[in-house]
Amino acid sequence: MLATVGEEYGAYGAKQLTELGYVDDLSALLVGEGGDKTLKTGHGGSYNYKIISRGKSAHSSRPDLGINAIEKLADFITEERHLFDDAPQYPALGPFVHTITIINGGKQVNTLPDYAELRGNARPTPAFLNAEVTKRLQGLAEKLTNNGQPGSLEFHLIHSFIPVNDNPDSKAINTLSDAVEQVRGVKLEREFTNGATDASEFVKSPHHFDVPGTVRPTTARISHTRSTSTSRSSTTKTPSTFTRNSRSATSPKLKKTPAMAFLFDLK
Repeated sequence: MLATVGEEYGAYGAKQLTELGYVDDLSALLVGEGGDKTLKTGHGGSYNYKIISRGKSAHSSRPDLGINAIEKLADFITEERHLFDDAPQYPALGPFVHTITIINGGKQVNTLPDYAELRGNARPTPAFLNAEVTKRLQGLAEKLTNNGQPGSLEFHLIHSFIPVNDNPDSKAINTLSDAVEQVRGVKLEREFTNGATDASEFVKSPHHFDVPGTVRPTTARISHTRSTSTSRSSTTKTPSTFTRNSRSATSPKLKKTPAMAFLFDLK
């Protein structure tokens, strides 16, 4: 079992374990992450960025003497809304997902701010990878900086998780599906999801292994909300599912040592 920290802050726990070689002898990695009563056979990436807008302070009674940093940031927000409209779609996910989630600017109501920033998140897919996301966002910041209007924008990459794609009919997926059916008595559907996990770091290992995904039956519709929860049944049956899956996935070459690792992130 691998226990990590900091999944939502750069996955530095997973990065360290990968660099230390903890996943170099795996045949499969099962990520203990919430789902929608489905088996996740892979997932998109997660891409966090920051845009800084710089202007010039002035009293609000004389805006002609300053440069309002919020205005150029607002220009970016307006254009970002349609920046990825023509991005190639990955069939299992539909339209490319992107959103601006944090905005900060201004400290006093009668002062033009000389600094403002926003943070956004995008979800790279096998059809539209992280480098393409950078190209468009950085290009938009440069375009608005050089459009002849006062102020400037800076692009900063914060975190960049790559998509994790696996064969939905792999041995690891089928083994996991059988374990769930034996413990819970249900046959779960298989799907590719936009939710990212630490697996994006672990698959950077030079050693290839299957990533059969997630099995905990919670709902993504309430993820990151005040209603985030899991069922009592999930809490009691998930360990049994993992145990049965581990036994089924035991590698003959390693005798009694499971060749599958279970991953949990300690928030």
